[in-house]
Amino acid sequence: MQSRPNRKRQSVEGRVPMSKWVLDVNTCDLCAGRSEIACAIVCSVEALRIDDQQLVIDRELCMECAYCRSECPRGAIQFR
Repeated sequence: MQSRPNRKRQSVEGRVPMSKWVLDVNTCDLCAGRSEIACAIVCSVEALRIDDQQLVIDRELCMECAYCRSECPRGAIQFR
């Protein structure tokens, strides 16, 4: 994965409160068959990582922009 410059946590217009997001680990296939994990690539603060063969979202790093949700081909990241 390509290294990204450090970015300060910033306000994002239209952000979604983190208490409302759901990551469905049963739906997420870690972008099987693709060269890179789509949601992790679009995350500018590297809040998504793989841990023990599962996707993990780091709440401390996440800016709540929801770009990962729109990038996920399986719809495994939902905001409610």
